[in-house]
Amino acid sequence: MADRHDTVGRGFRATFKDAGTFGFWRNIVVYFCVFSVVGHLVEWPYCWIGATFFGSVPPDAEVLTNPLKPFFVYGFGITACAVLLVPYKEHLRKYLPRPWMALLVFYVISVFIGMGMELTQGFLQNQPVDGVYPLWDVHDHPGNILGQAWIVNDIFLGAIITVVVWVVYPACERAIAKLSERQANINALVIVGITAVITVITYFFWG
Repeated sequence: MADRHDTVGRGFRATFKDAGTFGFWRNIVVYFCVFSVVGHLVEWPYCWIGATFFGSVPPDAEVLTNPLKPFFVYGFGITACAVLLVPYKEHLRKYLPRPWMALLVFYVISVFIGMGMELTQGFLQNQPVDGVYPLWDVHDHPGNILGQAWIVNDIFLGAIITVVVWVVYPACERAIAKLSERQANINALVIVGITAVITVITYFFWG
């Protein structure tokens, strides 16, 4: 049972083979739901610091006033990690002579991935209106990239991506692998149900 669910230590070929199974996508749905909520909760204190000390986030931003609202960008992020970055990590571990080298290379790449994510969301959703940026404002910060990304944020995002891929995702896979198929399915249904309730409340009834 554990071997069927556990993708730790496996590369692109094994991951794409797993992508044809129900269990793989059931787990992805679970992670999508959980990390859509948890990702926002993790972001909240960082954005509070940005709003309080750097003025990069408006104090009335939804990320601060509605902390339980699922931000589905994190759900898509964990999906990308599972499908692309986990096997890429294993690729680096296979071809680099030391684990710390693979970790360092992966982290540097993750910083650029975070930068790309920030720039993409910025250009799509954070265009200034009458000189006011709706989501965040880093255009006058030293180290900003094209007025939308900030290297400080990207260093933080790179660390989060690295921790998720190297620590959190493997731990989640091992935890689910300990469940029977029936237990894993029930667990998925419960989590999807709870996330649906939270989504309805926070999107339609919470300020």
